[in-house]
Amino acid sequence: MGSRKSRYFIWISGVLLALSLGIINVIR
Repeated sequence: MGSRKSRYFIWISGVLLALSLGIINVIR
């Protein structure tokens, strides 16, 4: 139960990181 939640949290953080990097590249 907890492991699944942590895995989901890590997946979301990875997606947010990729989105933020993409936005920075677009701005530059």
